[in-house]
Amino acid sequence: MNYIASFFKRAPTAESLWNEMVVSRTTKEGKYNPPSTEEEELILEKVQEFVKANPTNLFKMLDGQNGQHTLLITSLKFQMKTVAEYLLQEGADVNFFANYQGVQYPVDPEKLIPIRIAIENHWFDLAKTMTKKVDTSLSTHTSLVKLAIQEGAGEQLVQALVDKASPQELALVVEQDQAQRFASQAKAVKLLFNKFKHKLPAQTPMHVAAQKACFGMVQVLQQSGHPLNPVNGDEGTPLQVATAMGHEDVVVTLLGAGANPNTAATNGNTPLHVTTNPEIIQCLIENGANPFLTNNKGTMPFSQMLQNTEKQNYDGSFEAIFTSLNKQLVAMQSKIQGSPVRGNNTEAKQILSKTTSEYISEINNPAFQEAWKEMGGSKHETLIDLLGKASIVLNAFVVEKKGVSFPHLQQLVSTMSSSVANIISNEKFGGIVRETKNSPQAGKMQEILNTLDKVAQAEGMTRVQKSIAIHKKAIGG
Repeated sequence: MNYIASFFKRAPTAESLWNEMVVSRTTKEGKYNPPSTEEEELILEKVQEFVKANPTNLFKMLDGQNGQHTLLITSLKFQMKTVAEYLLQEGADVNFFANYQGVQYPVDPEKLIPIRIAIENHWFDLAKTMTKKVDTSLSTHTSLVKLAIQEGAGEQLVQALVDKASPQELALVVEQDQAQRFASQAKAVKLLFNKFKHKLPAQTPMHVAAQKACFGMVQVLQQSGHPLNPVNGDEGTPLQVATAMGHEDVVVTLLGAGANPNTAATNGNTPLHVTTNPEIIQCLIENGANPFLTNNKGTMPFSQMLQNTEKQNYDGSFEAIFTSLNKQLVAMQSKIQGSPVRGNNTEAKQILSKTTSEYISEINNPAFQEAWKEMGGSKHETLIDLLGKASIVLNAFVVEKKGVSFPHLQQLVSTMSSSVANIISNEKFGGIVRETKNSPQAGKMQEILNTLDKVAQAEGMTRVQKSIAIHKKAIGG
């Protein structure tokens, strides 16, 4: 009682309130002793007297001119809920800006925003009251929605904070999976995404979740309809971010949801360009990643793998590439041998006989599209693509000898070489070559034949070289 009596003999000044509400209650070791219910009631009476004497005292710093503690912040930080409720009723500013050395700045946005303190105190009713006037942009580095979920706030407060949220909040909420509060987090993420799905930044929430390995949030965003392949400059897609970070679970999840493993960043890199992880490389390839795509510098993932053999073991990745290619080559070889490659569509043949410029001008003609399909045009494009990939592998392993570190792969390379030789030597392949002569594929076919000529020479395949010479002449090379 002596303590209480001495307190209420003093004039209600900012300094005396600060001393009696905080300083006198803090031990030398820095431990704070909150007031009892009776003591808080007496403190409230003095605070009321202080505010009624001058309403601007609501905004005065109790801890000095350059301090950071208004009455509201003090009552919240030092566990005086009754005082805080009174101050809010009187209009205390929940977005108060302190004047520090003449500069207007938000009051320590990570610690001293009143609503943050209320949420951390689990005074969710007070926090809900503050949402009517709070400026959530003051909390620039963390999310009030995220904080409310972490502290176990109810649905009403979370919803109120979502309603007041700014676009950057969504990325902040998804940057960590909250296992114990996952259901509440997932619901908030869906609400935030629906609110801001048309205002997504270049670094989307999916990019953030992928970078932070937030497996659960990736799934929630995907289920909410978040785009899977947005490109953020040279960072690329969320899949590329997860790949670069080595987050295999996220890579698998994104691929399973339908992410495109061949979508390139602005510098041309695909996910395969940015990883040295054999498991992730194999996972990407098994889900359709093309190891032969070039970036803006003309570099293929395949080339980077060969250059990095001393750093990583790519056996499984290369084996996956070669096995897949061999299966496709054998299937294509079977198709060439088993069915005619030339059709009887007169209109298509007439178009093919025209000059390149005339051909290009008519290639989008619906009639020609149907005719080209009848003649197996899609088959030709697939074959040229396969031969192009095979020529790159064979050139690297047979001509440039870059694959010497992988002797056990030579059998796969040999199988590939035999399949290519069989295709090149098949008389029906000559028909395909002639049909591409005046098409946009002519240049690609010429390049492939030149590369395979080097391979055949290195392998001593005289018969194949003769076939290639005939094909090059037919295409005009």
